[in-house]
Amino acid sequence: MPLAPPIKIGPARIGVIIPARDEQASVGRVVAGLLDLPFAADRVAAVAVIVCNNASTDNTATVARSAGASVVDQPVPGYGLACLTAIGALQEVDIVLFVDADGQFDAGDGIALIDEILAGADLVIGSRTLGQMDKGALSVPQRFGNWLAT
Repeated sequence: MPLAPPIKIGPARIGVIIPARDEQASVGRVVAGLLDLPFAADRVAAVAVIVCNNASTDNTATVARSAGASVVDQPVPGYGLACLTAIGALQEVDIVLFVDADGQFDAGDGIALIDEILAGADLVIGSRTLGQMDKGALSVPQRFGNWLAT
């Protein structure tokens, strides 16, 4: 069965979800990098970044706001719950991009992910483990958890 032709949705409204717990050291750089992406105006109309402050005990929320993100609070710890809370704060977006707050994601890679969606992909998933992985990108427990889960 042939695939359906790509859906043209541009210029798209992008919503970026960043679940964050005690990430004050990196969340500002992550938010700023995403807001500074050089999307072509005919392809992307707006980028809204929402950080879910997930039971942080540091200044994650303040740093994220200072960098230009909207911040929602979720006092109950949990990555999935933080993502759902942030999704609830999205308003009229065409594409949702999930990014971790730990600074391991190169914001420039967001362009390639968004471009794939704009070209017709239904879902695009980035990987920390394919290709050349930066030293320290995943801790030993994270690598083991990924191996165990897959």
